[in-house]
Amino acid sequence: MNCKNKLIVAAAGSGKTSLLVNRALKQTGNVLITTFTEANEGEIKKKLLERAKCFPKNVVVQTWFSFLLQHGVRPYQSAMDK
Repeated sequence: MNCKNKLIVAAAGSGKTSLLVNRALKQTGNVLITTFTEANEGEIKKKLLERAKCFPKNVVVQTWFSFLLQHGVRPYQSAMDK
Protein backbone atom coordinates (compact mmCIF):
# COMPACT_ATOMS: atom_id res chain seq x y z
CA MET A 1 0.00 0.00 0.00
CA ASN A 2 1.57 3.27 -1.09
CA CYS A 3 -0.47 6.23 0.16
CA LYS A 4 -0.14 9.84 -0.79
CA ASN A 5 -0.54 12.47 1.92
CA LYS A 6 -3.79 12.00 3.83
CA LEU A 7 -5.82 14.16 6.18
CA ILE A 8 -8.22 12.24 8.38
CA VAL A 9 -10.94 14.17 10.19
CA ALA A 10 -13.66 12.29 12.07
CA ALA A 11 -15.66 12.38 15.28
CA ALA A 12 -14.33 11.10 18.60
CA GLY A 13 -14.53 7.33 18.93
CA SER A 14 -14.76 6.71 15.19
CA GLY A 15 -11.49 4.72 14.96
CA LYS A 16 -9.07 7.37 13.68
CA THR A 17 -6.21 6.18 15.88
CA SER A 18 -6.62 2.54 14.88
CA LEU A 19 -6.84 3.52 11.21
CA LEU A 20 -3.67 5.62 11.44
CA VAL A 21 -1.73 2.93 13.27
CA ASN A 22 -2.79 0.19 10.86
CA ARG A 23 -1.89 2.29 7.81
CA ALA A 24 1.43 3.39 9.30
CA LEU A 25 2.45 -0.20 9.97
CA LYS A 26 1.78 -1.15 6.34
CA GLN A 27 4.04 1.58 4.94
CA THR A 28 7.65 1.02 3.95
CA GLY A 29 8.40 4.71 3.46
CA ASN A 30 8.52 7.44 6.06
CA VAL A 31 5.32 8.23 7.96
CA LEU A 32 4.51 11.36 9.95
CA ILE A 33 1.47 11.34 12.22
CA THR A 34 0.57 14.66 13.84
CA THR A 35 -2.08 15.20 16.47
CA PHE A 36 -3.26 18.14 18.54
CA THR A 37 -2.81 16.75 22.06
CA GLU A 38 0.05 15.15 23.93
CA ALA A 39 -2.44 12.60 25.29
CA ASN A 40 -3.33 11.45 21.78
CA GLU A 41 0.34 11.41 20.79
CA GLY A 42 0.93 9.02 23.68
CA GLU A 43 -2.07 6.87 22.71
CA ILE A 44 -0.88 6.54 19.11
CA LYS A 45 2.63 5.60 20.25
CA LYS A 46 1.18 3.07 22.72
CA LYS A 47 -0.93 1.42 19.99
CA LEU A 48 2.03 1.31 17.60
CA LEU A 49 4.13 -0.45 20.24
CA GLU A 50 1.33 -2.88 21.08
CA ARG A 51 0.77 -3.89 17.48
CA ALA A 52 4.35 -3.83 16.16
CA LYS A 53 6.07 -5.02 19.38
CA CYS A 54 8.69 -2.31 18.78
CA PHE A 55 8.51 1.26 17.56
CA PRO A 56 8.87 1.41 13.74
CA LYS A 57 11.91 3.42 12.63
CA ASN A 58 10.01 4.89 9.68
CA VAL A 59 7.21 6.38 11.81
CA VAL A 60 7.29 9.74 13.59
CA VAL A 61 4.45 10.72 15.91
CA GLN A 62 4.32 14.23 17.31
CA THR A 63 1.94 16.98 18.23
CA TRP A 64 1.14 19.61 15.63
CA PHE A 65 2.71 22.27 17.86
CA SER A 66 6.01 20.36 18.19
CA PHE A 67 6.04 19.76 14.42
CA LEU A 68 5.63 23.51 13.80
CA LEU A 69 8.41 24.35 16.25
CA GLN A 70 10.79 21.76 14.83
CA HIS A 71 10.25 22.53 11.15
CA GLY A 72 8.81 26.04 11.04
CA VAL A 73 10.54 27.99 13.81
CA ARG A 74 13.79 26.41 14.97
CA PRO A 75 15.47 26.24 11.54
CA TYR A 76 15.15 30.04 11.27
CA GLN A 77 15.57 30.98 14.93
CA SER A 78 19.28 31.85 14.70
CA ALA A 79 18.64 34.19 11.77
CA MET A 80 15.92 36.01 13.74
CA ASP A 81 18.19 36.47 16.80
CA LYS A 82 20.63 38.66 14.84
